[in-house]
Amino acid sequence: MHTLPIHQPRAPDAPPLSAELLSHLAGLLADGRPLHVSMSAAGVCLTLSVAPVRTPQPHAPSPCEADVVTIIRERGRRMTTEEVKRVLQTRNQVHGDSTVTKALADLCRRHGMLTNGRDGRGRGYGLAEWGEPGQGENDS
Repeated sequence: MHTLPIHQPRAPDAPPLSAELLSHLAGLLADGRPLHVSMSAAGVCLTLSVAPVRTPQPHAPSPCEADVVTIIRERGRRMTTEEVKRVLQTRNQVHGDSTVTKALADLCRRHGMLTNGRDGRGRGYGLAEWGEPGQGENDS
């Protein structure tokens, strides 16, 4: 644990303490690992957990993932795994059962493009841009 001593009074023309603190913390995160920081001054103790911001890498969807997202977007509602598989089959977009199941899970958990739940758009998988299940105004 790193302790940052803050014990000097600030001059009126000094930069805000928050900017100084963030600058110092950024330097401590050079190795990319999360950091726990504890500070105390004037009888007050503050403990922070700090982690670097990670920019997600763009995801190039697999052919199956692209087909799944297209189907859900076109339908405009949540769809169960079985519904997605049936539509793929009727369109002759052939992907194995486990491939479709994995694509749905990855799009939901790894890539954040889908959510899974029940809301005003039904139950099953839906586009993340529709919001989390239970947060829309039409939710049930």
